[in-house]
This record gives sequence, structure tokens and C-alpha cells, in this order.
Amino acid sequence: MQFTKFGRLPKSPFVGTFCLLLLLCLASQDAFADESLVTTIDDVEMAGGQTLRQAIDFANRHSGTTIHFDLPAYQADHGVFRLKLSRQLPVITASRTIIDGLTQREFRPLAPVIMLDGTNAGLANGLVIQGASDCVIKGLIINNFLRNGIILDSLITPVVGGTPTETTITPATRNRVVGCFIGTDATGELAVPNRWSGITLSGGASNNIIGGVLLYERNVISGNGQDGVFISSSPGYVAGVITSNNLVQGNFIGTNKEGNAALRGGGNGGNGVSIWCGNRLGEPRGPQANVIENNVISGNVRSGVLISGRNTLDNQVRSNLVGTTLSGASAVPNGRDGVTISRTAERNIVFRTDELPSVIAFNRGYGIRITSGSVRNSILGNSVFRNALGGISLDPPEAGEVPPNHFQIAPTLSTVTVSYDSLPNKSTIVIEGNLRSARGQQFTLEFFANERFEWPEGHTLVGSANAVTDFEGNFNFRQVFVVIGNFTQSNFTGTATNTLTNDTSKFSRPFIQRP
Repeated sequence: MQFTKFGRLPKSPFVGTFCLLLLLCLASQDAFADESLVTTIDDVEMAGGQTLRQAIDFANRHSGTTIHFDLPAYQADHGVFRLKLSRQLPVITASRTIIDGLTQREFRPLAPVIMLDGTNAGLANGLVIQGASDCVIKGLIINNFLRNGIILDSLITPVVGGTPTETTITPATRNRVVGCFIGTDATGELAVPNRWSGITLSGGASNNIIGGVLLYERNVISGNGQDGVFISSSPGYVAGVITSNNLVQGNFIGTNKEGNAALRGGGNGGNGVSIWCGNRLGEPRGPQANVIENNVISGNVRSGVLISGRNTLDNQVRSNLVGTTLSGASAVPNGRDGVTISRTAERNIVFRTDELPSVIAFNRGYGIRITSGSVRNSILGNSVFRNALGGISLDPPEAGEVPPNHFQIAPTLSTVTVSYDSLPNKSTIVIEGNLRSARGQQFTLEFFANERFEWPEGHTLVGSANAVTDFEGNFNFRQVFVVIGNFTQSNFTGTATNTLTNDTSKFSRPFIQRP
């Protein structure tokens, strides 16, 4: 035998090649995915064909299994294959499990045909992923469950040879849910609720993606009894494990499948999306660094987005349409605020990206409401208009609590002039005023325009400017902005955001330009 830096190899080429192939096969035995085929809508394991229950059991024994569907056409009911479950399906614990409803031959784009019906399943969730990674749930209709449609949670197992209290915690990570209708019928137009939330991420679930940037990845998450998407330390809360870095992207949450109207029977019965920490004793860490991006979140009974609880930090609500249709121009209001930040949640941000607008409009409460004890929350670049109670509210603090966003002061607008030059087809807007706030601090000032008849909120972002207050806390400004076209909006407001603390003010008192 001879030795190389790669290990010990035999001199015989044949034996050496055989050994190498054997080693490669052993090392990569999980690299080749198994497949399991669902061939019956029945949930009775003695029935002819393989049930979804049997397929998941197989997948849990064979990491990397893809579950396909090949259901006979005669089992369809008006084109939909309804799997009426008799009890909870097995929990998915094997990584790289894929349940692909798009493989059924009758599937049509944006119209899933495989339905998991929980009517007879008792106190069950639709699908549960515990401690598994890189799983995909694709192209399913999930409704009528007495608990959640889908839950991603940690798997807690005892340490072998350890004390009774020693456990190993394995969160659910890097899983995806795409192209599903959760809480609706097969048309995506009518509510068929899951009693609790549509999708729950808890117990340290991290780096999971709900939806995506492609059209076929969009989920319709509407009609559920509580929240559309619930991101929390609970119910599978484990000390020191943070539910974080999850992405909810490109979904319709509370509307119909077209995003152009309210769901018949109502949107989600709670909030569209909740990022929530219960603040219970021994539960110090709320969800952190989760991103809610480019969704339509409208028609929900409570707020579009709720961020709430102690140490619920660094979450981002960016470039969503909240309270509107997909066009951003018509109303599908949420029953309370567009976005609510409450119960000492800190360092969260509601903003728009350069590529996509952020519209928060037509909601029955405030556009954005921040309550007592919640500080260092930024609101930047959004289009906020026609909310029933106003644009941004910093609520009065409760006894002994810090005022929301430290009651950051808004700028005062003293003069606004608009001039139009037809030859280059441009308007010049000059905004003058003053900011009185903390001494020697840097701020971002944003200026907005509204229609004359609108409540003074922040319909159109005119522009922004940097400001630094002097030793008395003053900053006088004269900002000039040039925009394309004949600018006709005449109701101007502004906000101030302290770049050190990240606190954003309410909208300023309006300056109304007279005709």
C-alpha cells in the first residue's frame, strides 16, 4: 500500500477504483432523493394505493424524499382532490422533504387541486414541520383544521445519557411554503377557515421563506380564524432560542387570489401578519430580524401587521400594500391599523425599497400606530393616506412607561411654494421651516404632499434631507425639490427621524398652499 496526502489507497487500479466508488456512494447516499407517490385520496392505510399519511411516514425514514401525487381522475370533486383526514398527519421531521401538489396532472397555474381538509381530523394542524430543514410545501389547499394550517417549530429531544431536564433543541430552518391556498376554498375567493392561524413559525424557526418573488410562489393566506401568518416565541417557546430571519414575501394575506377584492366570508380573523412575543415570565426574547416584504395585506379583521412584545427587535416591514388592492389605489381596509407596533417592541422599521412602493392606506384605524413603551422604530418613505384616524399615531404613554418613539418632534413647515415650468415640464417645490429637537443630533427629514381634500398624512414623498441641530436644538431648513410634471398636490407635511435613536415622529401639522 502507498500513502498520499489524500489518504491510503491500494496500488491496484481496479481495486483502487472500486474502493473510491464505494466510498463515494457511502458518502453521498443521501444525495439521491427518494420519491414517494400518493395514489389515493383516502386516509385509511388499508385502502388500495398509498395515502399521504403513508408517504410522510416513508419520508421521515428517508431524508430527501419528494412526495408526488398521481390521483385517479374519478376521485376528483369538481376538479379538486379532497383528502379528508381522519386525524393529525405525521409530523415531518426529516430534512429535505418535499410535498409537491403541482405534480398532480390536473394542476393549473395559480390553481392548486390537492386539498387537505381537516373537517374530520379533530384537534389537528394541517402540516407540521418540527426540527427539519430545507423542506418544501408546494401547491396545496389547506383548510378546515381546528388548529393551524401549517406550523414550523423546533424539535426537542432528550440528551442521551443526560439528566431528565437536558434536551437538544433543533429549530425548523430554511423551509419553504409556496403556491398554497391556506384558509380558502379551491377558487381562492371564499373563506374556509383554519381555526387558528394560517401559518405559524415558532420555537426558533429561522431562515424560512413563505412565498417568494415568482408568481407561482405566491401563497393566498386568507380566511383563517386568527392571524394569516403568526411569528412568535410561542407556542413552542424555548429559552434562548429566537424565531428570526424569516421572510414573508409576495403573498396575498387577507384578500382573494387576485388581490383585487376582499375574500368572501372575510379575511383573517386576527391580524394579517403578527410578529409577537407574549412577554411572559421567563420569555425574554421576542422574534427578531424577520422581513415582511412585497405582500398585499388587506381585508383582515384587526391590523394588517402587528409587531408586539418585549425584545421584539429589528423586524422589517418593507414595500407592502397594506389596506389596498394589488394596484395600491383601491380600498380593501384592515379593520384596525395598517401597522401596529406595541408593548415595548423596539428597533423595527416600516419603509419602502428603491424598487417597490410601500402603500399604507384606507385602514379603519391609523396608518401606523406606535403605543406606549415602543421606541426606536423608524418609518421611512411610505405612502400613507386616507386612513380613518390619521397617518402616524404616537399614543399617550401608560403610567411609568417610556413615550412611544420618545415622542420625537416633527418639523414645522412655515412656507411652501410650487412653481411649474412648462417647457421642461418640471415643477420646483421649495419647503422652508424649522426643527426643534435634541441638541447636536442628526436627523432625516422627509416631506410629503397630499391632495387638498385629504387628511394631512403622507400620500406622496416629495423628498428628504439631512439635518443637524445646533447646541440649542434648532435647525432651520430651506429645501428645493424638482419633480417631473405639473405638481398639483397642495397639502404638505413632514416627519423627522433621529438617525441615532431611529425614532420617527408623527406627521407635522400641514401647510396648505392656497390656490
